Amino acid sequence: MTFYRRAGLNYLTRRPVATLVICVAFILVLQLVLLLSWDTGDKAKPRAAIISSSSINNNNKPSLPVAKKEGGRILGLNPALESQYLEDTEGMFSCLGSSQEISYSMVNDDYCDCQDGSDEPSTSACPNTVFFCSSPSSTTIPSSRVNDGVCDCCDGSDEYKGVQLLDRPARARQEVIGRFLPPCPNTC
Repeated sequence: MTFYRRAGLNYLTRRPVATLVICVAFILVLQLVLLLSWDTGDKAKPRAAIISSSSINNNNKPSLPVAKKEGGRILGLNPALESQYLEDTEGMFSCLGSSQEISYSMVNDDYCDCQDGSDEPSTSACPNTVFFCSSPSSTTIPSSRVNDGVCDCCDGSDEYKGVQLLDRPARARQEVIGRFLPPCPNTC
């Protein structure tokens, strides 16, 4: 008995609920200390400062980050607006529907920065925008159908990422229903 009194274990053995509460509290405090002291080693970079290596040309100036070019044309872009997708001298892009300016590296980054969605011609990031197919007929589709795993443009330009759906009908069945999955055949 003297051992229990000296160590304070007499109190703990008579009150098991209090012992459990103390142990759980100790474990939670220990976990909190570990989480707060955790260092991943990665420093967060501001979103506008990130420029992918694929968007830098030989002159070390960022070029328009595009998904893919066909015939020198940016995918999904209205051909009449192509001359407006240029970087100004300060590295900024002016949104087409407003006076808002964003960093040129934020064009086609799969995040809708401009209110009118003009910074995302090749992606499905902005709602209520359209994607211009690369086919000669200049067919337009809602941008929500870009890279959705179904070929909506007859040339397949809307599926440049080659998204694979889990349930894929056979190619013969795709031809019967007239809807194709990537890789898209050119049916123009």
